[in-house]
This record gives sequence, structure tokens and C-alpha cells, in this order.
Amino acid sequence: MRIEVSDQTFKRLQALAKPLIDTVEDVMVKLLDFYAADKEANGPQRQPVEAPQGVASRPRARESLNGFKQELWELVVQKLPSTFSLHDVYKHMEPLVKLRPHVQKMEATIRNAMQRLRDMGYVEFLDRGEYRRID
Repeated sequence: MRIEVSDQTFKRLQALAKPLIDTVEDVMVKLLDFYAADKEANGPQRQPVEAPQGVASRPRARESLNGFKQELWELVVQKLPSTFSLHDVYKHMEPLVKLRPHVQKMEATIRNAMQRLRDMGYVEFLDRGEYRRID
């Protein structure tokens, strides 16, 4: 399932997140938990006005890597500086091409795998095509 939010809403969500820990989903869960607890405490008619401050984050276990994601992580991403661009990944993709010569659209496959690595908590998306490795 994919949820799209405006840039303004995304910035508001980021303000509630713990840097390098929380995903957008984590922040949304915090908000849902906050509203559910508030509803229980104050009855169904009261709607909270402000977003929660300092709501504890649920620990999110880092999923283990396998397949292409693991190869991309080990052969390329871990060898790059902690902050890098998608272009940097493309410049160092030769080991992946040798390992998987049957992949016809390697750059598209890398982009998809980078999104998965982001979703799994291995990298943080900073800006268009810019990432930070989370060690």
C-alpha cells in the first residue's frame, strides 16, 4: 500500500520523527496511538488540537537482507561514504553487473533496491537521489 502526502504534511511528519530512527509509518503509528489513547481518556467527542510531543517510538527491527538487496548493500553501498548519491551507486555498480549479467535494466533495479533499503532502515533518503547510510 502506498500513501502519498503533500510536502507540507511530510515536513510536519518529519518534525515528529526521531532522526535516523523513525520512518513516516512510525510517525503515523505514533499519531494513531496518541489519538486512540486520547479518545479513551477523554471520550469519543474530543479531538486533539496539537500533535503529540515526545511520544515514545516503537522499536523497529531491521529486516535481514537477501538477494539483490544484500549484494547491493555489501558490494556497493557499504563501500561508499556515509552520504552518497544514486549517481555514486551507478558509478560503482560493476560488481553487480558481473554478478547478475541477465539484469537488463540495472539502474532501475538499483533504484528499486535502494527504496527497499530505505524502507528496511538501511539508508535514509535525504533529497532527490541523495542518501545516508545507517550503520
